[in-house]
Amino acid sequence: MASGGPGRILGLIILGVEMSTLIIRHFGGLRVREGPRSIELPTDFPRSLFSFLSLNAGRVFCRTHLTETHWPDLPIERGKRALSTALWRLRKCNAVAGSIHRLGRDRLVFAPTQRTWVDALAFQHIVNRAGRGGAQAGHLLIRAIAIYEGAAFSDLSDDWALTERARLENTYCDALAMLAQISFESGDFRAAESLATRLTKLEPFREDIREIQMKAAMMQGNVAQAERFYREFKAILMDDLMEPPRCNIEDLTKEVRASEYGATVFDRRSLEAGYSDDVARSIRRVRRSLKQFDRRLETLSNTIVGRPKCAGAPAKQGH
Repeated sequence: MASGGPGRILGLIILGVEMSTLIIRHFGGLRVREGPRSIELPTDFPRSLFSFLSLNAGRVFCRTHLTETHWPDLPIERGKRALSTALWRLRKCNAVAGSIHRLGRDRLVFAPTQRTWVDALAFQHIVNRAGRGGAQAGHLLIRAIAIYEGAAFSDLSDDWALTERARLENTYCDALAMLAQISFESGDFRAAESLATRLTKLEPFREDIREIQMKAAMMQGNVAQAERFYREFKAILMDDLMEPPRCNIEDLTKEVRASEYGATVFDRRSLEAGYSDDVARSIRRVRRSLKQFDRRLETLSNTIVGRPKCAGAPAKQGH
């Protein structure tokens, strides 16, 4: 068993994935790799028990707790026999057998002795670090979001798995929200809009994210898109809660106009505001054509001014 207590064990399971020997993924369903080799888990592999233990690496559990968690409908003695059978099947899988340790007769712990990376634990650790702020928060959140490859424990229906799936999805939503805010504040409005839009599919009633989504669209000069976002949000609120958003599009527009960058955007795009996409695109095409015409005029003017005088033309008399 790994020595050094829970801190040492946590260090083993949140190493970078590229530094790890055993890789355990729970997002998008259980997958296990040992080095470059993907481990094909047998059909009778106790996925729920292994997922629970690896998610709680370093925590010691008594057999009674594990029995009640995984076989709550069985009489206690039959449940304990089911646990013994599941542990026996775990030990038959060489890749993970060394991570499960018995402490005396009645207690168990998942404590890897090799470098192990568990995606759900690494994800939570990175988001927690980003939540403390600092210059690296954005980079940490990008790493965390990349780890989240889909709903956790999607191949399980146990009560504990459903609870943890919801918790990790909430953490993922918080990570998206934090990164959207950081992107907006740093001036990356396209990324802010994209992240906010992704989050609205998971938390459609979250007003702070809707505001970032609308303001980011405005900051890119796309007022029509911001208005569509507002109408969409207002429709779902009225349909479910029968009340409009606390924010309104006019106030958000004033707020964006009041910002230094927003004022520049609105001055440049003022002719397009309030028009449909087709009309706005036509305005932009006309502007481009006018700019090209101005450049051609300038080129022609330079050519005429710099052209040599024809032979025989009278020379300009100096004074």
